[in-house]
Amino acid sequence: MKKKILFCLIISLAFGVLFGEKVEIDTSKGRPDSPTFKYVRPSEQKDYRFGIIGGAGISTSDFGFAVTEKKTKPVFALGILFDRPLNSYISARIEGLYFYKGFCVKRIEEDKYSSGSKEVVTEANLSYLEFPLLFCVGTKKENLWRHYFLGGFQFSYLLSASYITNSSSGDGSQGDLAEIDNYDYGMIIGAGTTFKGRAFLELRYDMGLKDIMINSKQALMEMKTFKNRTLWLAFGIRR
Repeated sequence: MKKKILFCLIISLAFGVLFGEKVEIDTSKGRPDSPTFKYVRPSEQKDYRFGIIGGAGISTSDFGFAVTEKKTKPVFALGILFDRPLNSYISARIEGLYFYKGFCVKRIEEDKYSSGSKEVVTEANLSYLEFPLLFCVGTKKENLWRHYFLGGFQFSYLLSASYITNSSSGDGSQGDLAEIDNYDYGMIIGAGTTFKGRAFLELRYDMGLKDIMINSKQALMEMKTFKNRTLWLAFGIRR
């Protein structure tokens, strides 16, 4: 229930920022020193922009348990965006992304079939439907090139989770990670640049804040926690 309430609050905030009515001063009537105010509805505004976004990078995790070595994993994202300038320097954006991420770890453990030890590499593959809400602050939007910093938060819904393990002794396994939490949330920071307000390129770091619980003996991580971490390069275009 709390997760559903949090999700509803995030979506309400995003739609309030992006689709809320805009107040402008109307000096076309009356004296210039006595302006009146009018509401400009979203359908009457010309600064709204839709676009597509994609990108790739690497992901890892902040683990709550000991591992011999953490390895990065290639990731990619693809989705749509809706952008609204709030003034000449600040804009707000909501995105809907399919995000493929995960982690890879190497551990040394005892080999039950021999008296020695073996090296085990476990790779987790996680697919999310992700909703970032971002605020961009930078140079004027009228400039040919606009540079900006971005920050915000994201809420994710898990679509699928699987694992693959391989060991130096030749055995391995694969299957579904049955009990990773269905929801994740975190913060996003980064910087970007845009050309003529249309094409853009961004470097972003997604920092998961939620402890993801795993209860899978097959994955060799029973009742362990981790947090998603992703560094990726995003590119896209707005109409």
